[in-house]
Amino acid sequence: MQNLFDSGGVTRIIWTGIIAKQGDEVVNQTGKRAEEIFETGFYCAESVVKAIALQNGVDADHLTAIATGFCSGMARSSQVCGAVTGAIMGLGLIFGRKSSQDSTDLCYEATQDFIEGFRKQHGSINCRELIGLDLGDEKELAKFISENPGFETCKAFSANAASLAQEIIDQNKGILEKQG
Repeated sequence: MQNLFDSGGVTRIIWTGIIAKQGDEVVNQTGKRAEEIFETGFYCAESVVKAIALQNGVDADHLTAIATGFCSGMARSSQVCGAVTGAIMGLGLIFGRKSSQDSTDLCYEATQDFIEGFRKQHGSINCRELIGLDLGDEKELAKFISENPGFETCKAFSANAASLAQEIIDQNKGILEKQG
């Protein structure tokens, strides 16, 4: 990932796909933390946003509750993957506006680049397309559960999403420090 500045000083974050590999999984410390949180019983969005918050020193007490409805492709509605929404919430924690006068540019660009990177790696950001099943359908949910003991598929997406989001955060810490 690299930062590019246009003549107006607006940042554009470019995903270059550099994250440490561990076996077949792409993870960094935040990704590992997301896996650990997932293994305690939290789901995708909850694990990812909590891992990003903890890795960046942000209070995480209420974040899992906020993220719960985003899990399982938006409450099993076959929409955006919870790992993706958790990562976007995590990016918002770091790059989001603190006042209505603040610009949305950095957060939007970080989010767009995250989505582009995740889609490039996995082909989609939608739960149903990623796992090939509709979790809102009782039979397909049962099939998913039987074929994914421990929800390994979702844990891997969560680790990858947290890793990618943290990579974007780490590459742009200097911008945040300049903004105060």
